[in-house]
Amino acid sequence: MRKLLSSGVAAAFLLLGCSSTPQPSTSAAATRTALAEFVAPGGKIAVEFDNKGNWLSLTAVATAGVSGTSQEAREQAASVASLRARRNIAEFMGAEINSRRSVSVISRTVQKANRTSSSPDSSQPVMLTREELASLEAELAGPSATASNQSDETSRIASTIREQITQNSSAVLRGITQKGQEYDREMNVVRVELQVDRRLIEAASQMRRDMMRQ
Repeated sequence: MRKLLSSGVAAAFLLLGCSSTPQPSTSAAATRTALAEFVAPGGKIAVEFDNKGNWLSLTAVATAGVSGTSQEAREQAASVASLRARRNIAEFMGAEINSRRSVSVISRTVQKANRTSSSPDSSQPVMLTREELASLEAELAGPSATASNQSDETSRIASTIREQITQNSSAVLRGITQKGQEYDREMNVVRVELQVDRRLIEAASQMRRDMMRQ
């Protein structure tokens, strides 16, 4: 079953990459995307989304120490890092995404994206700076710990992003692919990056529906 799912995802990836049909996001060039990052055990989680509340991708990075100098030791570390990244994705969707801090980070990032939508550097996703995150952390630690200055539209978008991810958690977990892997010789760790692309999930789902009709 796992091999069939993997094959479906791979085929969907090829269809996305080879299709000459323009993607429906032609207006997205003028719509700046946003990226919210969260600390996770042994790494981090990042969610990319647009200003309408549609999540676009979910990325997890995790590391693991290498206990030895052989290639086998590196491969074992890569397996551990991959398992950590997968676990972080599952835990993020299960609880962390609904936490007060996560909601606040997403909402504040949406606000910033809306303010900077006409920025000359709109090709890059909007992210909160370290200073902005520190300011938000201070607000959340204060006596009135709320994400201040949230508009109804910002709250709606943040809620939509959370709902889309949690309601499709099974498809998200099936759609995990490895985006990259590297060995940090100085730190003696292997870093693995996993990603879930929403377009890939939707393409794979469409393929399964088409196959069932045959």
